[in-house]
Amino acid sequence: MKLYNEYIDVVEFFDIHPTEKHKYNTLYNIYNSGERWAGPLKEIIQNFNDNVDSYYILPYFGKRRLNCNKRCSISSCSFCV
Repeated sequence: MKLYNEYIDVVEFFDIHPTEKHKYNTLYNIYNSGERWAGPLKEIIQNFNDNVDSYYILPYFGKRRLNCNKRCSISSCSFCV
C-alpha cells in the first residue's frame, strides 16, 4: 500500500458477510501495517479465485507493475503471468 499512497486516498472494505465481520479488523491490520500478507490472495481479495500465494510474489512486483504503463497491452510482456 505504501507504493500507492500518492494515488489512493481511501481503501474501502465492503461486501463482507455479517457472519465474517472479524475480517474487517484483519484487513485493516494488513493494509495499515505496511507489512506483506503471507498467504493466498483470495483470502484478502474479494472474488479473487486464483490460487496465488503472495509469499511467491517478488518484493519488487508492485513497483514494477506501477511503472509498466501496461506494456502487455501493446507488446508481449509476461511479467505478471
